Amino acid sequence: MSELIVKYPDRAPDHFPLGRLRITIGRSARNDLCIPDPFASRVHAEVRREGDEYFLQDLGSANGTLYNGSSVEGVIPLGPGGRIQIGETEIVFDDGSYNSSMGATMITDNTTSLPEATIALASGDRTTSGLLEAIEGARTKPEDVAAAATARTGDLLALISKVGITLLASATLGETLEQIVSLVFEAVPADRCLLMMRSEGSSQRA
Repeated sequence: MSELIVKYPDRAPDHFPLGRLRITIGRSARNDLCIPDPFASRVHAEVRREGDEYFLQDLGSANGTLYNGSSVEGVIPLGPGGRIQIGETEIVFDDGSYNSSMGATMITDNTTSLPEATIALASGDRTTSGLLEAIEGARTKPEDVAAAATARTGDLLALISKVGITLLASATLGETLEQIVSLVFEAVPADRCLLMMRSEGSSQRA
């Protein structure tokens, strides 16, 4: 059976079967399909069936209706995977042939070659920034990660060694502190540095 898939940013989508000849969509609970969208009109649009086809019509809503990015004027036919935009709510038309996971690679027991990296994205991270970070992480090869970690460890050990040498040098306290701060700024991209010292024979920091 054909259905409408209502997508939400914070939870799983709803599936609304198109079992009637005509259904209305809007913010009011009196609609067949009620969407809690502040930009939707009370009775916003309708989807109706004529034979084996389904058609979309805007019912004079205040903010209009989009179909596949274009404004709906009059009655337009719905196609598999067609995207209806009402306010901030996206509704996908599925006539049974549309696959919501279209474009994804399915891995089965018979798969001969596996992808180099797998992107695992929690539902709470399904944002543009979260997705970009996941893709960037997947693009980084394991050997690159290991090399970067080794480089960071080497830089840290070098910094500790230089600070130790500075502390053993014959210099005033002010000169020593200035040299340590200079070394820290060379290793860390920071604007400010705070040094905390403990007075001899006291548990409190100076």
